[in-house]
Amino acid sequence: KNGLLIGACGYCIYVCGFLISVVFLTFSPSLSWTIACTAAAIGGLAGGLLWTSQGRCFSHHAALFAISSGLPSEKVNSDFAALFATYFLGLEMAAKLLATVIYLIVPAEAPYLVFS
Repeated sequence: KNGLLIGACGYCIYVCGFLISVVFLTFSPSLSWTIACTAAAIGGLAGGLLWTSQGRCFSHHAALFAISSGLPSEKVNSDFAALFATYFLGLEMAAKLLATVIYLIVPAEAPYLVFS
């Protein structure tokens, strides 16, 4: 659980780092570059920690569910993975579809609507 929390916080630092980098771009491009690279490194470490923690959490809860339901662990793992992929990829598709619709309706304001 701590790995999930630390990884999620690291991703927040990663995203905020790019915002800070853009703010400092006009004052000091070299500082902006340093902030962006540091944020990218933090994001990479956070991603590795988060994904590893998610895998451990996934397998732990799948095993618990298999024991409590009496189903084979292979079936539970495949069902859990299918649900995760459906939600994750479904939300990704919906977000990309919404961004496309916004670009088609208001192309001049689209970057500000989609990326803010």
